Amino acid sequence: EDGDPILAARIAEAIVARVKEQPPLRRTQQLAEVVARVKRDSSANLFQQPARLTFQAIRSHLNSEFQQLDIVLDAAMEKLHFGG
Repeated sequence: EDGDPILAARIAEAIVARVKEQPPLRRTQQLAEVVARVKRDSSANLFQQPARLTFQAIRSHLNSEFQQLDIVLDAAMEKLHFGG
């Protein structure tokens, strides 16, 4: 089981928001606090592994960025003319 994808998305959003509001996360304890806050505010299973949720959140966020990059690259390729 991968955990709760909705909760993972909330964790990813919280991590991004935290980094925008404060200095970058430098310690695992800081990351754990972000995850704990999201988990505490949700109806999530209290026994779900925070590490699993965190890595799922990070993977989800990165996949979203890769999808956006793929869209941009596809659009750029359409603008290129054969032969330069």
